[in-house]
Amino acid sequence: DIPFIRPKPHTFDGEHYWEINKRGYSLKTVMNAIKKSGEDAGFTLEKHYRVFENPYHHFFVLKKTFIK
Repeated sequence: DIPFIRPKPHTFDGEHYWEINKRGYSLKTVMNAIKKSGEDAGFTLEKHYRVFENPYHHFFVLKKTFIK
């Protein structure tokens, strides 16, 4: 997160459909979308993190839930 900087709108470049922290894609928005999709698909968001060596990437750990 970079405070006080207005996020740029995302322009599809053939590789990325969206990027976290571009306009309309805050980390909170992305996490809520993952959680909502997960409820329908049978998984939960266990944790998320970035690694020191490559902080540009954000990792999401999902856990399969068993539907009875």
